[in-house]
Amino acid sequence: MKLSIRCELKPLQGVDVLEAVWCQLERDSNVSYFQSWAWISSWLLVMPDGVSPLILTVTCGENLVGLGVVVQNNGNAYLHETGVEAFDALCVEHNMLLVKRGLEKEVVTAAAHFLLHKDNACKEFYVSGVSQLCEKLTPSFDFQGEGLLVDVLNHGPYYVVDLVAAIPYEQQLSRNTRYQINRSLRKYSLFGAIKLTFSQDLLEAELFFKRMVVLHRLYWAKKGKKSGFLSDFSQKFHWNMVTKQHHAGRVNLVKITAGDHEIGYLYLLIKKGTVSVYQTGFHYEPCGQFKPGLVSHYLAILHYQAKGYKQYDLLAGESQYKNSLATGQGHMFWLVFSKNQFFSRIGRCVKAIFRRVTERSTSVK
Repeated sequence: MKLSIRCELKPLQGVDVLEAVWCQLERDSNVSYFQSWAWISSWLLVMPDGVSPLILTVTCGENLVGLGVVVQNNGNAYLHETGVEAFDALCVEHNMLLVKRGLEKEVVTAAAHFLLHKDNACKEFYVSGVSQLCEKLTPSFDFQGEGLLVDVLNHGPYYVVDLVAAIPYEQQLSRNTRYQINRSLRKYSLFGAIKLTFSQDLLEAELFFKRMVVLHRLYWAKKGKKSGFLSDFSQKFHWNMVTKQHHAGRVNLVKITAGDHEIGYLYLLIKKGTVSVYQTGFHYEPCGQFKPGLVSHYLAILHYQAKGYKQYDLLAGESQYKNSLATGQGHMFWLVFSKNQFFSRIGRCVKAIFRRVTERSTSVK
């Protein structure tokens, strides 16, 4: 039987007004940190001037079954983003509408259809960093039957460590990874005892955060690249979130040291037994035998495992250290929904051809 689902899109009346219904639905959802009120409220409170967030509500009968924050920009709709590059460097992951558990497919389909077919409809609906529903993004998930097309703009792996596996974590690592970690631990131990220090208050959190930013900036400067994390908007967003969530333990800032010697810093997001590694800053030694990233993550993984957490999520992005430390991985997608109409299909084909040509020309260079 087809569910009777209704969607509405209204201006945000106030962050406090939204909080109660969001938190209530959050309790009945398979929610990630990036869908949680901790993240969403922090984003709304630093929303730049000129950006007007809209609240998408999805109901089934009298029950609220879906929520999302949508921004309309140049005729398109963006979920939990603005469509402006300078403000979307927060790199939202594990993103999707907040949906009542078990109704994910129905709610997402209804919401996308509503945004693209309502009066003054959007041309396209963008959803970044999707890890939910991935197994359904196949021909069996019949978006076309709902008058929708879905295009994958980008995709890539994300890496996790299972903290409740029956096999000890050390035994799940490759021989080479264990060697690299143990050698580095021996070298760091020459400076003194190696330990993790968790910020105890906002003053200490600020010291850790600022030092992490310095190390992060040095790392990217040496590569000759820019990091979106260092933008004014990103820094404002993150410090606002740290300020509001640190006391509740939803954000952990960790300093790793050997004696008085600095190894690195971790900025971690905590939700429902999952520790998500959002950002890091490491002190790199001239000698390549020191592995600050491997050591920092390894010690953090052992700590959270001992505390009874379920998963250590290294998030998206391919890198050797993630592949070395992870015990599993998933896939993340950057999606755009559009109407299943003739001109939309033609436009989709043209964009796909353009992407292939661009990728080939880049590889030639």
